[in-house]
Parts: sequence; structure tokens; C-alpha cells
Amino acid sequence: MKQLITPNWRASTKTINGLINGGWSSEQRKRKLLLFIERYGGQKIEGASSKYNSWVREETPRNVKKKETGKALKEVLAKQTNKSKDGPQRAKEAKEQTKVMTQEQVEEFYNKRHLGE
Repeated sequence: MKQLITPNWRASTKTINGLINGGWSSEQRKRKLLLFIERYGGQKIEGASSKYNSWVREETPRNVKKKETGKALKEVLAKQTNKSKDGPQRAKEAKEQTKVMTQEQVEEFYNKRHLGE
């Protein structure tokens, strides 16, 4: 769908939310929006929101969550190494112990649990 780019044109909500979640700051998005409007103002272009999105994504996002290092990394590694050694075996046993109930058993279980019969 072609859109006319006017001075008050804005990208779609989906595009803006994607950029926010990606870590691009409002300053970055605003600066690129002004350049986009200046460049394409008065024109009808196909996929304007997608084109704006790619303009912003040319830069590196500023609000990106930093990688875990130092103390936080040590805590994550400690949690990973503190897992149960027999966990996979216990999970397998639990899966094997599950039984399939018949319709009558389900109704009986439901009545006992929820109706107090």
C-alpha cells in the first residue's frame, strides 16, 4: 500500500514497538524520522513503514541490554552447574508413570474433586 509522506507522517505502531523492543532510543528514532520525512516528503511510497524501519536499523541500538559479565555471569554459571544429576532419569520415570484415564474415571475424579461426591 502506498502512503503519502507528509510532515506529520508516523510509522505503524508495529514498527515503532519493534524498534523500541530492539533497543533503539527515542532520539535515534526521531532523528531518522525527520530525515525520512525530509527525504520522502510529498511522495507516495510503497511500504513506507518498512523503509523507515530499515533506515533506523542502519544504526546500532543504544538501549541494548548489556551482556552478563562478572558477578552476574558467575551466578548464572553456578545455577547451571547446580542442576540435579539424576534429573533426566527422574523426568523419564515421571513420564512413564503417567496413566491415561477412561472417561468414567475422569468423571469420577471430577465429581470427587469439584462436587464433593
